[in-house]
Amino acid sequence: MAISNDNDLIRGFHGKIGNQVSLRRRDGKTIMASVPTKKRSRTKGKQRESCDRFRKGLQWAKQVLKNPDQYAAYKEKATEWQTALNVALADYMKSPVVTGINSSFYHGCAGDTILVTATDNFHVKEVSIKICSQDGKVLESGLCQADQTGSYWQYIATKDAETTAGITITGIARDNPGHTGEMKITLG
Repeated sequence: MAISNDNDLIRGFHGKIGNQVSLRRRDGKTIMASVPTKKRSRTKGKQRESCDRFRKGLQWAKQVLKNPDQYAAYKEKATEWQTALNVALADYMKSPVVTGINSSFYHGCAGDTILVTATDNFHVKEVSIKICSQDGKVLESGLCQADQTGSYWQYIATKDAETTAGITITGIARDNPGHTGEMKITLG
């Protein structure tokens, strides 16, 4: 790949030269590379699923970037050789991850606090908590509030539990494309 800033011969050109060289423009620079080739094989199984997921991600990214605010947010996160579309597509392809649930302040009483940490390659949009009894009955659930530093999410219990033994706490993180990641812990 060759990059040209001020070459009078190719300035402003884009497209193919024969079947050997491709010229494209990015950020005011002309990039010369070999012509991309298409594979003519049929995809099967997991490869097909991956292609379909990529196609859906690309459609989602193109649609979401029509919103000026979202375009600006993705463009801000882009590095030198990335576009806002690249960052939005990467956001679609990678789900958020809940990295920790701190239940040390939760004793089964209304007003107790549960802290959740979650990450995403772009932005964690929201985090929710689901508290279930030992037999799987949902005791309560709701959205967490982000702290001011953005390092954790806080949930304040609204109901008293009879006992904390066997209670399962599930933290669920959601990103902009709507993908989720979760973590469960069981209290002893």
